[in-house]
Amino acid sequence: MKNSLFVFSFLLLSQLAISQTSKKSWLVGGSATFSSTKEGDITNTVIDVSPRVGYFIANNFAVGMNVTINATSDDGNKTSTNSFGPYVRYYFASLGKNAKLFGNAQGIFGTENEGLGSSKLTGYGIAAGPAFFLNSHVALEFAVSYTSTKAGVESVKDNTVALNAGFQIHFGK
Repeated sequence: MKNSLFVFSFLLLSQLAISQTSKKSWLVGGSATFSSTKEGDITNTVIDVSPRVGYFIANNFAVGMNVTINATSDDGNKTSTNSFGPYVRYYFASLGKNAKLFGNAQGIFGTENEGLGSSKLTGYGIAAGPAFFLNSHVALEFAVSYTSTKAGVESVKDNTVALNAGFQIHFGK
């Protein structure tokens, strides 16, 4: 009897974790990034918070909106950016009963505030990594991301590679 109960519980928990990326369910969460670089006497610090909401239009495939709030301090010069954009996410491989790999792509539209002025910001980002389902509704995610943006009158390009960590809450159908 104990073995049957264990097997039944294992199968039920496996289905709960996998079903969180099913069609007609919601995804709410985000990620946060912190980086600090020191080159000689110059220190560059970046704090980035990105909440998001999405909807699964097919199994394992979500579309949604991403908002990013970023603050940068580079040797005392402070810059902030506020942006939003659409994103798509696909969960493409199972890593056992409680984890999946995902890929994410997003568009970026917003403003960059630096010193006395602000300018238009555009770009894109991609990310990939594992999502570990802690229970039937919450996933802890880690990702490697690449972001490319252009801002300012001269369209200065900024390319960033980062490690991200975040939580996603999955709401069933």
